[in-house]
Order: sequence, then C-alpha cells, then structure tokens
Amino acid sequence: MGLSTHGPSFLRWAGSKRRIIPRLRHLITGAETIYVEPFCGSASLFFSARPRSAYLSDLNDQLIASLKWMQDDPTELHRAFTSIPVSAADYYRIRNEYNQSQESSLDRSAMFVYLNRYCFNGLWRTNRKGHFNVPFGGVASEAPPLEFFLRCSMSLSSARLENCDFRLTLESEFTPNHFIFIDPPYFTESARTFLEYGPKTFGWLDLLALHGRLQLIREQGARIAMVYCDVPEVRDLFRGWTIETVSVTRNVGGFAARRKVEREVLITSFSVG
Repeated sequence: MGLSTHGPSFLRWAGSKRRIIPRLRHLITGAETIYVEPFCGSASLFFSARPRSAYLSDLNDQLIASLKWMQDDPTELHRAFTSIPVSAADYYRIRNEYNQSQESSLDRSAMFVYLNRYCFNGLWRTNRKGHFNVPFGGVASEAPPLEFFLRCSMSLSSARLENCDFRLTLESEFTPNHFIFIDPPYFTESARTFLEYGPKTFGWLDLLALHGRLQLIREQGARIAMVYCDVPEVRDLFRGWTIETVSVTRNVGGFAARRKVEREVLITSFSVG
C-alpha cells in the first residue's frame, strides 16, 4: 500500500480539511513563507504543504506531545504504537489506561495515536472530567508504515510546537512573510455543531476575540486564510474580507454510505486568484 493512502498526516481529525487541501495549498506562496496554525489538529495542510518554517499550536496538550514525539523520535513512536493489538477489547482497555494516566510519555503518546486511528470517525472528545470517551470505530485501514512516520518527522523538523490557547499564538508581530491558517472549532448561534475536545471549548466570545486579533494581523500585512461553516453571523463578522463558498463532503454519523455535502466558507485577507 502506497504512502498516499494514509493522507498527508499520521493523524485523523473530525472536521479535517483534507478534501480541500489542493485548494488551500494554492494559497501558500513563496519559499520564505512562515506557516502559522493555532488550531492545528491533524495539521493536514501543514503536512501536505511542508513549509520550511512553521509554528503549530493547539489547546490539546496530548496532541502537541504526540507531535513532539513524532518530531524527535518517530521510530520509537511507531514501535510503541504498532505494538498495541487492534480489537474492540484492546481499544477499550487502552482507552481506560490512557484516561488513568497523567504524565506525558512515549507510551501515552503512542496510546493517543492508537486511539485517534481506531476511534469512531476521527473524533477527539472528552467528558467533563477530561476523559476521552469516543467509542471504537473499527479497523478501516492498516497502520501507517515506519517510512510514513519518518516522512512526517522530517516535515516537523523545523516546526515550533506549542500547547497553548490561540490568543497566545496570535499575539506576536507578523509580517507579509507569514501565512496564517485558521481552522477553529465551529460555533454558531443558528446551528448545532460538534464541540471538539469537550464542552464549552470554543464559543461566540472566542470567535469575536479571534476576529479582533485577525483584524490587527491583517493590518500588519500577513496573509490569512480561515475555513468556517457558512452561516450568516460569520459572513457578517468578516464583512470586507474575501469570502468564497466551498463544498465539503462529510459522512453523516461516521458512515461512508450516508454522505452529505455541506457549505463552508474560505475567508482570506487577500484576493484569491
């Protein structure tokens, strides 16, 4: 099986922009581009574009810990990940062990990658106690080979990785050399959307704060691209930006046989050719 069958990232993520990556990659121009992604998730666009310099951050501490293990020691991470048996019983055993552990370690990062690959529909959701509670999703594909992990590690070799809120990532000074990709959890007043990570992770006040910060960064000349659900309040908030409608096919309830096309918006601080 070729490497392309595993996608650009070693992680799966609900809401991933994998299907529109070709469109997004077209927006990243210039060899000196500094790539910034404050809600990195699976970082599919980053792994596809492979920029020379990048700053990836996320609120999920174990996600960042696993990316750091991939960056520093992909061989050991792959060994630990592939040594875990794959079955429903093993999945729930590992899920319980993961939730009981506290310290960041190679084994916990391997469990994170394992749960991410075999959970239902690539969701990462926690309850009010912070425990991961997504059920087993079956075995849709084989584990990525070591060669693929090594390639992901090479992409991460020059990346800075931080576990922090988006406000900290976006408080820096930016220049026209920066390309900032924004893919936050979706929140709307008019539609029910999936709450990533856990309850009340990202709300309307967070979206307002994000918009305010992006307005300032836009004035600094940085190139910004944001993908969000196509709802009136977001179009109103970003009035004056370039807004393009994009169609994304999603599995309803995680089942491939039940697909639907949803409208999202690609919002940019620059004109898109």
